Amino acid sequence: MPKNLFLCRHADALLAITGQTDSNRNISAKGISEAQTAAQWMANFGLPVDAVVSSAAVRTTETARILASGLGLPLHQIYSVKELYNCATATLLRFLAQLAPHWNTVVVVAHNPAVSEVSSKLNNDNNLYVPTAGVNYFTFLTHDWFEIEVSDFKLKVNF
Repeated sequence: MPKNLFLCRHADALLAITGQTDSNRNISAKGISEAQTAAQWMANFGLPVDAVVSSAAVRTTETARILASGLGLPLHQIYSVKELYNCATATLLRFLAQLAPHWNTVVVVAHNPAVSEVSSKLNNDNNLYVPTAGVNYFTFLTHDWFEIEVSDFKLKVNF
C-alpha cells in the first residue's frame, strides 16, 4: 500500500506579546479559518488518516487539533513532537523516514523553512513556498516511510 503524506505548515499565528516565547503563540482568527479550510480540503480526498503529528509549539498543536477534528480523528491520534519545533530540513526528513510503518496516511504539521524546503526537495523544485496552513499532498509508491526520499511519488496537489 502506498504512503500518503499531507505536509502542512501551521496556520497564521498571533504576534507574541511581551514576555511570551515564540513557541507559545496561539493561532489567530484568520489561522482558525485557514486550518478549517485546509481540513475540509484534505477530507475531500476521502483517505483514512492514521495520525496527525505536529511540533510541540502551541500554534502547530492548535492547527493539528483543528485538522484532526475536520478529518474526524479522535484526540488520541494527535501526536506532539518537540523535535519538530523550528527544526532543520534534515531533521524533518529523518522524522518522516521514521514514521510508524503501519501508518499509511499521515498529516504532519510543522514550521517554515523546513516545510517548504522538504516539500521542495521531495518535489525536485527548489522554489516551492508553503504559506500558513498550506498543505502539500504526496503519495509515495513505497511500503516503507524510510524510502520516501528515493521512491517514486506523485505530488497530488498543493493547497
